[in-house]
Formats: sequence, structure tokens, C-alpha cells
Amino acid sequence: METPNAFQQIFLLMGPWMWPLILLSLIVLFMILKRVYNLFILKQAKKDGVNSILFWGSVTFAAGLLAQISGIWMAFDEIMKAADISPMFVLIGFLSSFATTLFGLTIMIIAAFSWWGLRYIENRRLPS
Repeated sequence: METPNAFQQIFLLMGPWMWPLILLSLIVLFMILKRVYNLFILKQAKKDGVNSILFWGSVTFAAGLLAQISGIWMAFDEIMKAADISPMFVLIGFLSSFATTLFGLTIMIIAAFSWWGLRYIENRRLPS
């Protein structure tokens, strides 16, 4: 069996929240690409709709935080049931719980920079 690389490990560490976070990130990516297509290919600058990129990026970050909290909750529930547990396992589990939060934060940062850049370009192209 082949060991997963670092990129695959991030997705494995996200557990059951992997698919909702990937879906949310695809929504953000689709909205950014749609806006770029409208702006650069169709040459249509619109004021409405660009804020949805920032909204869904924030939702992705909030989902990542919720995933980390639920993961820590489930881990502590199992730790309380155990008779003896190694502190190293607890630390590794705690550190791996940050995968969802970091993934959501990365998507939010990408969405925020895209939102800022697209708004700047659209405001320059639209007549005052």
C-alpha cells in the first residue's frame, strides 16, 4: 500500500468534514471563475454579486472552525472513555484537528483577495 503524500494527508485528516469543505471551496472557485469570465472574456463589469464570493469564503472558514470543534469534542469524548492514553497521541490528534480550520482559512483568504481584486477592477471599468 502506498503512503499518502502531504496533500492527500490533509484531506484524510479532515475526516467527515472533507466533502462539505471541498463542496464549499468548489462553490467559491466557481464564483471566482464566473466573475473572471464575465469581466475579462465577456467584458461585462457589474456591481452586484461580487460580495457573494466573500460570503461563501467566510462560510467555508466557519465550517472549518465547526469541523475542528466537533473533532475535538469527539476526540475528548473517546479520551475520557480510555483507561490509559499516551500524551503523544493526544497531541498528534489535537494538531491534526487544525487541518479543517487551515483549509477553511486558506479558502477564505483566496476568496478575500479575489473579492478585493475583482471589485477594484470592476470599479475602474464602471463609469462613475
